[in-house]
Amino acid sequence: MYLWLLVIFFFHITYTDVKFRRIPNKSLLILCALSLCVGKRNVLLACLAVLIFLIIRRLFNSQIGMGDVKLISTLSLGAPSLSALMMHVWVACFIAGCAILVRRIFFDRWWRTLPFAPFICLGFIVFP
Repeated sequence: MYLWLLVIFFFHITYTDVKFRRIPNKSLLILCALSLCVGKRNVLLACLAVLIFLIIRRLFNSQIGMGDVKLISTLSLGAPSLSALMMHVWVACFIAGCAILVRRIFFDRWWRTLPFAPFICLGFIVFP
């Protein structure tokens, strides 16, 4: 049941990020409550994820959005370890890189901005 609710939230977050380039805070709050009720409560890992991705955001001149940082920190509440969380993120980056190359090869253009939330969601689905 938890996984189905998670997939529904992933579809909603993906749709809003692609269409409006925003991730609603209400959705993240519900997802956070769902993660705290059902999954492991790894608050220290969530705080570490926020710190890491805020540093990445600062180093790369805000190339990653705050909604993506909040989504990763919310999903990290249920992650079993830091290595599992980093594997989720690496899978998301790999899928995003493949999507960028496919778009460049087949459509002969680059994305001006990339909605990263769909790839984060896919990373958490592909690598459970």
